[in-house]
Amino acid sequence: MGNSSTTENREEKEEKEHIIPVQLEEHEGYVKIPTDLDITSKDVLSVLCISDTHSQHRHIKFDLPKVDLLIHAGDFTNVGSLDNIVKYDEWIGELIKEQICKKAILIAGKTKQKQDTQLENQSIINTKIGNHDITLDKQYYETFGQARFHLSKKEDTKECRKAITNSTYLMDESDKTMGYHILKKCFGGNQKIRYIQTAVNFKKTKRRQYLWKPLAARELAKKWAKIPEDTDILITHGPPFGHGDTVKRVHADFGEDKHVGCKDLLVRVKKIKPKFHIFGHIHEGYGVTTRKDDPSTIFINASSVTVVYKPENKPILFYIKKNSKEDEE
Repeated sequence: MGNSSTTENREEKEEKEHIIPVQLEEHEGYVKIPTDLDITSKDVLSVLCISDTHSQHRHIKFDLPKVDLLIHAGDFTNVGSLDNIVKYDEWIGELIKEQICKKAILIAGKTKQKQDTQLENQSIINTKIGNHDITLDKQYYETFGQARFHLSKKEDTKECRKAITNSTYLMDESDKTMGYHILKKCFGGNQKIRYIQTAVNFKKTKRRQYLWKPLAARELAKKWAKIPEDTDILITHGPPFGHGDTVKRVHADFGEDKHVGCKDLLVRVKKIKPKFHIFGHIHEGYGVTTRKDDPSTIFINASSVTVVYKPENKPILFYIKKNSKEDEE
């Protein structure tokens, strides 16, 4: 165990040494990732990223720039009520009508594990109870979420899903964004995890009411293996290891400045090399990073609210070159 832990710590340290921040251009209502592309060209797509708005989308105090595509990386509600979903969808409809964005993509943010007190000596999932956007997963909601969060009123999961009309909702699937000549794939992973830890670290946290069944690393790797190799833009709710995944005060039982991202997700991202990986969930991890040894992927933690749930983080804008028709086919 000791040698394994030492090896893991050394590997984590080496991994973190490759991670560098991306310097962003500050604008009044957003921050922009620098680009060499001709942003006036019709062959360049503008994308604005937000995440973790937690039903505070109308309290975002920034004037949003006009873009081709708006991406939300999950936790757009507080507890997934139909009212919350309708209000978010109406907001997106207004943005489209006002030509702030031409199209919007959305994934949900939630967890989906069964409660268990048996801990195995392996990489596991350490998660708080999922309590955001929960009605978009019928099985989870009906077996646990409703009893935990909606005792006074059970929501109709079909109606909640149908209420999303102004965004393309992705759950472990791809989307040919805005027709031909745009992107090969935009894969939204409805990430059903929170933090990857070792069994030892898990036991040390002593979060009694928050202990959940371990998910073996091989199972998680199988999930990420579904991400297509030709993905240009990857969307997951939670971060990969080392990128925008550092917890501060709220989750202090993990240790100050603890990296809690998914290592298996990072392995897959490093293999398929999407141009952009967008996520959120760790509010204090807001910002943009890349790897100095391989800057082919830009990692974006687009969390809109701070660690104390104030919508103070600016949306993040980037540009990407459209694919040719031949690439699409």
